[in-house]
Amino acid sequence: MPRISIVMPVNNCRAFLEESVRSLLAQTLTDFELIVGDDGSDDGTGPLLDRLAAEDGRIRVVRRSSRSGLAGSANWVVAEARARLVAIAHADDVSAPRRLERLSAFLEAHPEATAVGTPALGIDEAGRAVQPPNLWRLLHPSPFAPFAHSSMMFRKAAFDAVGGYRRACDYFEDLDLWWRLADLGPVFVLPEPLVRYRHWQGSSRGQERAMEVERAHALMYRCADLHWRHESFDSLLGEPGHDEPPRIRPRIFVARSWLSVWQGARPRVFRGMMARAQFGLDFDSLQSTVFVAWATLSPRSLRLFLRIFLSARNRVALLLLGRAGHVLWRSRRPRVRQRARSERASAA
Repeated sequence: MPRISIVMPVNNCRAFLEESVRSLLAQTLTDFELIVGDDGSDDGTGPLLDRLAAEDGRIRVVRRSSRSGLAGSANWVVAEARARLVAIAHADDVSAPRRLERLSAFLEAHPEATAVGTPALGIDEAGRAVQPPNLWRLLHPSPFAPFAHSSMMFRKAAFDAVGGYRRACDYFEDLDLWWRLADLGPVFVLPEPLVRYRHWQGSSRGQERAMEVERAHALMYRCADLHWRHESFDSLLGEPGHDEPPRIRPRIFVARSWLSVWQGARPRVFRGMMARAQFGLDFDSLQSTVFVAWATLSPRSLRLFLRIFLSARNRVALLLLGRAGHVLWRSRRPRVRQRARSERASAA
């Protein structure tokens, strides 16, 4: 049995696949298996995988003839894992050499932990660093994960215990999994970025399934609100369109613009935002409108501003973190605040 199983579902990502795989083969920890699930690719991914597997016996390729979706393909490949520890890898992201060594050592030293991850450095299609890691998010509780999906390592027993990824949460299937793992046991973050996350139009959140992604983001924010308040959101995970509001929050259009901004490209969401967003007299509406308008008019200047802003905030975050080797992710509202709000509501 290998010490670690690395799992990588792949669908038509030949352009970056070899770089991603070789970053895993170059890990300082060498006792692992790499399971690559070719999920119906038709861009030449198959022959490339065969060549890489012939070069290194740690690579095992499994195949399906048609695409099975984000959660479906991820569950399929994780089910093939033989090790107790499972590391996620994406075909377009790149792992730092010590990623497996650092994460597995942490989980072995902290048996109470269900999972551990790290922030990511954003890169563009050419591999150039364009987005600093967001270390500020490590300082505050939030339902949104302060780590990259492709940085994560978890215990397979914990994954099986919570039921794995859920198809109803495609496009935020990773976040939904982390919420349930955090309910089972602590999820930690190492402040050191150990992956490079690639922004490109072929990624699962950048392909031309705009309305599908938009609906998924709308559902994600509604689920996040309930999770933050220690409430169940399972009733929202019904048929597509179940309990869907007629208008959606402006922040969804910021999420849809994010990929384009880091590429220095102009997002095409402003008209949709004006037509479908539910604006209010609040900071979220103002901030979202300014962001999308700026991204539409001058995405490169917005990217420059964000790089300067994030870098400056990271320096402050590093000072506040001090020598902390790890941070506990708190994905729900602190119980004291939750109880105080409940008491005020009862009094009213």
